[in-house]
Amino acid sequence: MSTKNTNTDDQNADDVETKGRPRHHAPEGVIHRILQLLPTIPAARMSFLSKQWEGLRSSGRVLDFLEDNLDGELDDRPRNFINTCGRYLDQFRECDKISIHKFRLHMRYSSKDANMVDEWLNFAVERGVKELDINLPSGGKGDKKYCFPLQTIANAAKTLTSLNVENVECDPYFSFRNTIPSTTFLSLKSLSLKSVMLSCFYMFFQGKFKCPSIEYLSLTSCGYYHICFSSPSLKSLEIMLCPDLWKIGVLDAVNLESFKFVSSSELVERYSLKHVFISGAKHLRNFELYGCKDNVKATIITRNMSLSMSGFLKSSSLDPELWEARITLPDTELPAFDCSSKQFSSLRDYLECFDCFKEITLEVDDAKALIFPENFRQTHSPPLLNLNILEVTSKVSPQTRGHISALRNSLVWMAPSAKILLPVHRWNRTSRYRY
Repeated sequence: MSTKNTNTDDQNADDVETKGRPRHHAPEGVIHRILQLLPTIPAARMSFLSKQWEGLRSSGRVLDFLEDNLDGELDDRPRNFINTCGRYLDQFRECDKISIHKFRLHMRYSSKDANMVDEWLNFAVERGVKELDINLPSGGKGDKKYCFPLQTIANAAKTLTSLNVENVECDPYFSFRNTIPSTTFLSLKSLSLKSVMLSCFYMFFQGKFKCPSIEYLSLTSCGYYHICFSSPSLKSLEIMLCPDLWKIGVLDAVNLESFKFVSSSELVERYSLKHVFISGAKHLRNFELYGCKDNVKATIITRNMSLSMSGFLKSSSLDPELWEARITLPDTELPAFDCSSKQFSSLRDYLECFDCFKEITLEVDDAKALIFPENFRQTHSPPLLNLNILEVTSKVSPQTRGHISALRNSLVWMAPSAKILLPVHRWNRTSRYRY
């Protein structure tokens, strides 16, 4: 009588249950999430784990090509990065019906790569790409920047929702070329340009290309002289380190919630920002200016806004019902205690620009810089008559009773109707007490 091998029977049962499926089968949702978190090339390497991983990878809709060490020399770039990208795109082309949700390409660029990059961008646009993220820093000495194909981008007008472009140039005469028709990007909500050579931003944004749905706009290290446009849909505007910029104008900004400008530390007087004009911004809550010279004229027509800035405005025209301002006063621009009456008069006139706010926080290196001499206070009117709360923060707080009393008297004169929050020095950290 033969003895039944139970171990063999159990193994056969397991084989029947797992037929066509690996024993260590992971849920597709888990694998799909892992692949989403990886750039495309590492995800491609993971696909060799099993046919299940390979199938999910090839059905992905995100192409994410990120080269390591973008700041390195071009000669050090492993050529297999481009070869791997090309092989993966060839595999993706075989899936005719798969659209591309996002295409990101960050790599060091050489002029001989131009046709290849053109081909990759055309493929992404043909597949209805929604998010496009391109960063192509030149990797060789004397290498020209990649000429971003605006005609190709125009072909993506129906699908594109987000466009981020860095380290490229655009055809300076594209706005006059009949080959590129006027195009409206109905779905584009986010536009970010960094180190992009473009002669006229207005012609790009409201000339040939119109963006009626734009909500987020960021411009960094771009050589524009002036930026003026109308955008009822815009919610956030960031302009940073644009050294040639002297004028910013945003009209009909009925939905603008946040504006931020950061000046370059290398600005010379001739090229520094002169004028900011924002109108219709009834939802503006945050307005930030950093690193500005003392010749900026700001005209802001809005209400209930919070303002943050570093530097001095030459003059301002602000709505009479604003709420909160945080102002950083550079130590190099503040008058010393023994300075002339003219310098204190300039500071007083500057502070008066913000009398329309309900709450103001003044940030200074040394709180003693806000002590106006008694003879000055007796001959000049207070700058902040309508203020409700005045707060002072400083790195160096007054130490003696005499300095604390002088600062308190100066702030009470400055804002006679306000609750005063003064700094005290404790454990080398900024803190406050109420007066």
